[in-house]
Amino acid sequence: MRLMATKFLGASGTSRVHVNAAWLWNDDHYPDERDHRYLVAAGFSHWFEPSTVVIVSYLREQEIEKDQTNQMIELGIRQLFQPATILSIGTGIGVGNTSTDLRVTLGLQYVF
Repeated sequence: MRLMATKFLGASGTSRVHVNAAWLWNDDHYPDERDHRYLVAAGFSHWFEPSTVVIVSYLREQEIEKDQTNQMIELGIRQLFQPATILSIGTGIGVGNTSTDLRVTLGLQYVF
């Protein structure tokens, strides 16, 4: 189950606050795995020009392994190249003892 919410800030609509939450159920889990887990993310995005968005977010998620959680602060950019093509790149640093130290993501979105 997932919940996503976005709130525009200001009259221009170039800044937004985002909250995402998910509850994931693991029906066929092993003894050292969780039978359910959650993910919560809160972020801020701002359009710097018509084709560039910068995103800052905080993420907390339970890993599938018991007693493992991941907390990250992330920074990313989404760049629109054509009306149908978006390139995304981001990096995150872990917060806490059991968190991933560094995460780098790259995405390509194309609308047919």
